[in-house]
Amino acid sequence: MPTSFQCVLHRLVATVCMFLAGTCSWAANSVVTVLAADSFSYPGNVALPGQNGGTGWSGAWVSDSVSFTDFYTNAASLAVTGVASAGGRAVYRAGSQLNDAARTLPLQNTGVVFVQFLAQFGTQSGGGTPNIRFSSSGALTGAVGNNGACGSAVYAILNNNLQAIPASCSAVTLATLSAVVLRIDYTANNTRMWVLPGLSGFDYLNPPTASAEYDGLAPAFDRLSFYTRNPANIDELRIFRVDAVVDGECGGAAGQAYAFAPTAQLCTQGTPSVVVSDPGKYSWVCSGSNGGAASGTCEANWAVAGTGTGSVAPPDNGWAVTSATFSNTLPGSPPANASFPYGLVSLSLNGGAVGSATSITIHYTTPVPVGAVYMKYGKSPAGFNCSGAACAQDHWYLMPEGQVVVAPDRYSATLTITDGGAGDDDLIANGAITDPGGFVLLPAAIGIPSLSQWALFLTAILMVLGSTHRLLIRDARAERLSCIR
Repeated sequence: MPTSFQCVLHRLVATVCMFLAGTCSWAANSVVTVLAADSFSYPGNVALPGQNGGTGWSGAWVSDSVSFTDFYTNAASLAVTGVASAGGRAVYRAGSQLNDAARTLPLQNTGVVFVQFLAQFGTQSGGGTPNIRFSSSGALTGAVGNNGACGSAVYAILNNNLQAIPASCSAVTLATLSAVVLRIDYTANNTRMWVLPGLSGFDYLNPPTASAEYDGLAPAFDRLSFYTRNPANIDELRIFRVDAVVDGECGGAAGQAYAFAPTAQLCTQGTPSVVVSDPGKYSWVCSGSNGGAASGTCEANWAVAGTGTGSVAPPDNGWAVTSATFSNTLPGSPPANASFPYGLVSLSLNGGAVGSATSITIHYTTPVPVGAVYMKYGKSPAGFNCSGAACAQDHWYLMPEGQVVVAPDRYSATLTITDGGAGDDDLIANGAITDPGGFVLLPAAIGIPSLSQWALFLTAILMVLGSTHRLLIRDARAERLSCIR
């Protein structure tokens, strides 16, 4: 079997290309993938069964029925404008009333597949001919040609009973030398056909109005069969796909601000890469398809967090961020004169096991101030700046020290939160964590001594009282001595 062969397909302008390894770029904005093809480049006047030329087929040509005479070859090719013929053609050979031949190929039943050939039959139509039939696993699925339908011998799209509908009949007679193009759309379950005197300028991606159409029919096939009476000429048989070249293009997420890496609207066209988070920004690339170029680097910003920006990294242990926002609007009554350098970050997590813990890291573009503490707003267990029923009311409280770890460079902090525990606003182990909080700089305490200060103060008082007591005892003794004397 040849490894390469010459073909002609046209789009907008006549272009000659070489189909190599089954793929041919035939215009700047489209790619043709050849699935199977045969130009019938065989010696003349030999039986078509047994010939094994072309590419993409599963085997050689065979007789489709032992009851009929085989198709033969002719060294002269058919010629129409816009198609470069190579070699000969398949022809009807005198003998029995019917001639046939068949060839198998990989199953075609997805996407959009084109079947193209040159043909010229006679004026006869009926008795099962003339047509090129499609079958899958031995069952007839459709055909192109005719079988006494349409009221005249014209090219038509036929169903699995070799019947046409009015819309599937063209106006071109079977006796007219024509280039026939079928577009089988398995997704839309539709087959369209163009019967043209040539293919110069034919646009496969944006074709003209079809010569015929059969909505509701998309014949899957792994075998093609010729069934005709005299005369019959078939040449330049092609089965292929045509795909638009798509360049990657950044989507609507580019240029926006996000508290965590965006997952939607990354690419208007193409396929997005993994989103990378760097200080202050996210970046990704949209790759093209069908040979299209990749986009440049697409970028989005971290969300505004106080005077800088911030980003929430994906949590661990099976948890995922469903929402994250930074806000300078503080709920409730925050501590007096306290400052929130990054505002408040509100997190919603889910996906983890009920009652499990997760660690989530928040990154900043400015370092966490020394002395800042992490405070939460919401409900808490008893002992977190509340007692009794007050703990069920939203309030400010310090996040336990062991649950907040600031990185050595202070540009990030990792929170560890347990579903239903301190830091989870609803205090319920339910597979969801709600976590509003942020770093706070508290003012120095003035006039309100700490416990250690009270201890020092009481110790000083006791020392003064002790000294006074000793002086009083000494003076009393001195008076008694003076009286004795």
